[in-house]
Amino acid sequence: MKESDSEELTDFFVPGEETPINDAGGVSVYEQLSLFPSAEEQVGNIAINHANDLVPFSVDKPITDEMVDYVLLTGGGQRDSRPHIFAKYQKWLDAAKMDEFLKKEYGRGGKGFTFEGEPLSVWYDEDGMKFARADAARFQPMRTLSWMEVEERTYNLILDGKYMDEAEMWQVPTLEKMELASKVYNFFQDEYGSVPKELEIPHIHPDTEKKLAEYFSSQEGIDRVLSHMDQAIGALQRGDVKARFHLIYRPEDIRESVEELKRRPMEFPPAKNPEVPVETFIAQDEIDYRLSRGSGFEHGLFRIYEFFQSNHDKKEFVMYIQLLRVIRIMGRLCTSTFWVCMIFWNG
Repeated sequence: MKESDSEELTDFFVPGEETPINDAGGVSVYEQLSLFPSAEEQVGNIAINHANDLVPFSVDKPITDEMVDYVLLTGGGQRDSRPHIFAKYQKWLDAAKMDEFLKKEYGRGGKGFTFEGEPLSVWYDEDGMKFARADAARFQPMRTLSWMEVEERTYNLILDGKYMDEAEMWQVPTLEKMELASKVYNFFQDEYGSVPKELEIPHIHPDTEKKLAEYFSSQEGIDRVLSHMDQAIGALQRGDVKARFHLIYRPEDIRESVEELKRRPMEFPPAKNPEVPVETFIAQDEIDYRLSRGSGFEHGLFRIYEFFQSNHDKKEFVMYIQLLRVIRIMGRLCTSTFWVCMIFWNG
């Protein structure tokens, strides 16, 4: 794998990212390849090819508040997003900060649901959330919500006891501390370069996270971790220490989350037997967006284009996209491993 490829991989997980553009002598790399259509042409072709797939909608059947809340109950586009959102609301943050948090938590992507027997899709990005009674919503939304509106509706769901039941609520603090412990450890180990010996943290998973989570259970422990984080962040900012790697989370953001653990959590009423919707299909917006970005490897966009043009059915294509996602999430795989996966797929 080339160095540029590894750089793209590290950026893959950042919410709201833009597709990187690589230049060679001032000319787009894609423009130098005449065997394939350009990225813009491919996106256009995809839109044309799927134009007839969109389910026609009528103004007589608008996107209702019930449908919006139905989608919001599923949380954002990240793993364990519902607990993330609930835990953040417990920190007594103002609406403006929650707007920004939700924007990052959702990132950019789409989901597909079935609501009362009909398709319901949502697309979210830095501008807000778009809804449609179809398999895509990004370019022909029937309703659009700003992040301020998303925040207000999400808060009301939690405040009215419609978001999370008591059993799931009890799991939120532990999940929050364990996940934050993992981020803190990765910051010390991978970015700063070493874990402070004074913290006496074992280097064996999951004992590492458990030890840090113990610190997060008391004010004294939190202050102890923050003190070492401040020293490490200061050394990195001054240039006394060179970062080994740049993580997808900013050290300052991790520190802020640790600081927030000091706040007494706000209590909300639990929901009674809430039904959290499950995605029933991959929204066409999500497929098109991932296709237009490529796989993260050299000329990955064109590899996907070749596959798409090889008479595979939609189910196989979706499986192929999912396979590429897994490969990118693993992050440190080499190019040879990528091709092993491709050989296995085509075998």
